[in-house]
Amino acid sequence: MLERRATHGLVHFLLNNPALFEILQNITGCGRIGRFYGRVYRMVPVAGHYDSWHDDAFDDRMITISINLSREFYRGGVLQIRERKSKRFLYEVANTGFGDAIVFRVDGALQHRVTDVEGNVEKVALSGWFVPWPDYQFFLKLALNRKKNTSADSAAAAHDMGWKF
Repeated sequence: MLERRATHGLVHFLLNNPALFEILQNITGCGRIGRFYGRVYRMVPVAGHYDSWHDDAFDDRMITISINLSREFYRGGVLQIRERKSKRFLYEVANTGFGDAIVFRVDGALQHRVTDVEGNVEKVALSGWFVPWPDYQFFLKLALNRKKNTSADSAAAAHDMGWKF
């Protein structure tokens, strides 16, 4: 569990980079980026792990990114993009190189999905979103204050119960 939290924190630290934000703003034409957030996921072959058609147009998401973290080549797990209304298929890309990323601007008129993984190698990827607010520094301060307050509350409760440290 500790390793998972450390990895999660490191990924967020690395992707909450003002230089990266500027590059993405120039590529996509989106507004100011304040923060990145995301998650790591696994898609296991023959387990029915696939993503149904959806969009990311909520919670002020502006840009979606998917980074391949699989060390071995997998089959399937292809990103597909289509128009929402007409269901017209627009684009398909297999992101199978370790560290390769797919970036696209969020648009409510489009939908995307990831197909089932085939064979016997699982897909591991980071999926996340860039949003205008809150800024990463502000978000980090809130999280640190929340942790500090939780620790202080725990120490006070332990003291009230007569525990000594």
